[in-house]
Amino acid sequence: MGRGIERTWGLRAKGGIMPDKPLTAKQQAFISLYAAPQSETYNNAYQSAIKAGYGESAANQACKVIVGNCRVDAAITAFKQELEQKTVYSRQQRQQFWTKTMQEAPNMCDRLRASELLGRSEADFTDNINTRDAQQPADLTPQERKTLKDMAVTMTKPHLSKETA
Repeated sequence: MGRGIERTWGLRAKGGIMPDKPLTAKQQAFISLYAAPQSETYNNAYQSAIKAGYGESAANQACKVIVGNCRVDAAITAFKQELEQKTVYSRQQRQQFWTKTMQEAPNMCDRLRASELLGRSEADFTDNINTRDAQQPADLTPQERKTLKDMAVTMTKPHLSKETA
């Protein structure tokens, strides 16, 4: 192994744990460019490396090393999770929004819609049907099965009037 690779990967190659060193300024810039959806270089390691300050000639190799670095990978994952938490409402936040809308919206239609969505989120409109006590098809006599089958066929056939036939 070359000397540069040993410095970068030495502890991992020996089975040890990477020390908790702070990320460099270039690595932090790379993470914000690579992991932020609003960035021009989102999910493009090469372009993110160039914009972060790595030279164009070394950017290809640098982006492979950066993305493979366990500290940078962990920072990218944390960055994306933090971004997701900021942009995606939790169930409780949605319920609070619907409650506020239900109480404060000037339009009755909006208030009713918020009420409906709040009720759905709380499963207020679900029916609990007990199907254990219902008669199962296995319990039917052959005559009852034939009758049910005939009824189903009759119900699914298109009804043609005599004028169109």
